[in-house]
Amino acid sequence: MATKTLNALTYQKAIVTDALGDTFIINPFDSNGNLVEEMYIEVETSLAVALVYLPPINSLNRLWNLKITIVAQTGSANNVQVFGSTDNTFDYIGSQPKISLVSDGGNALFNIVSDTIWSATSTF
Repeated sequence: MATKTLNALTYQKAIVTDALGDTFIINPFDSNGNLVEEMYIEVETSLAVALVYLPPINSLNRLWNLKITIVAQTGSANNVQVFGSTDNTFDYIGSQPKISLVSDGGNALFNIVSDTIWSATSTF
């Protein structure tokens, strides 16, 4: 299982390359520390399940205009698990620490609604 960082690009395709699955950590800041306000990420999981970690809300310094759309390109039974953050005091997605996108084309739009909560509007 490999861990990969998805760096501050408006569009990215994250492809699982390991049969054990891959972990993707979202970094919404460019090399100058500027926040990319909108990210669209397609996650291709034909080989295995993918884990995707949203950035910790406290790392955003109250720059809460970030929108992240994640689309699952499963092509099989492998889902995309999206976690509230990588830190030890997990931020939540609604009232859950994670959600799963289980269908091909299933997607979720993530927005910040409080210091520790992401909202997810989705078609899972």
